[in-house]
Amino acid sequence: MKPTHSAYWLTVAVLLNLTSVANAQIESGTYLVGTSVGHFSLNDNSRPIRTLILQPALGRFIRTNLVVGLELPFQYAYLKEDMYINSNTKFGVSPFVRYYLGSNVTVKPFGSLSAGWRIDHDRLVSPADNYDDVQTDSGFLYGATAGVAFFLNPAVSFDVLANYTAFSKGLDFETQPGLSYGRRDILRIGFGFQVYLGNDKRERMLRCTY
Repeated sequence: MKPTHSAYWLTVAVLLNLTSVANAQIESGTYLVGTSVGHFSLNDNSRPIRTLILQPALGRFIRTNLVVGLELPFQYAYLKEDMYINSNTKFGVSPFVRYYLGSNVTVKPFGSLSAGWRIDHDRLVSPADNYDDVQTDSGFLYGATAGVAFFLNPAVSFDVLANYTAFSKGLDFETQPGLSYGRRDILRIGFGFQVYLGNDKRERMLRCTY
């Protein structure tokens, strides 16, 4: 299953046209803590596929609006058919760099790049045949993200984002025609929350200049 082209262009249009007139910058020294999440449940050719994606992140702003940090991408996919159960787990470590655009107080578009290493664990079980096979692989991962941060208050944002992540190699999991994380031809839409912590631990607030 693939997202439609209209969905792609609608997402791009929303990301490009969100604007504001207020003035705020995320200053150097602010810490970023948060995660993005996606959960999918669908039927692909009458096969129920469930996928959970998490991507916690920790970073520090080294310049105004520019943050560098570390992401821990994780995905679990589950497929059950009449004769077997197939599960796939991917997790990795990925340094990233992100830049927030403009000087808006409540809405800030951003873009980020990441690259790192991941481990791929695949298990195929057939209870009827007493079959249990496990495969493990690893490889280089890289990706790009574009999104918009909606600030609920000065220290917390709700993010809507589009992410593209690919692997140098990977196991041939059964959900590959559907939502397997890392498909080179799939753009994913996700959501997340970020907390911005200032240098002063007593305040624990986003440091902005107004």
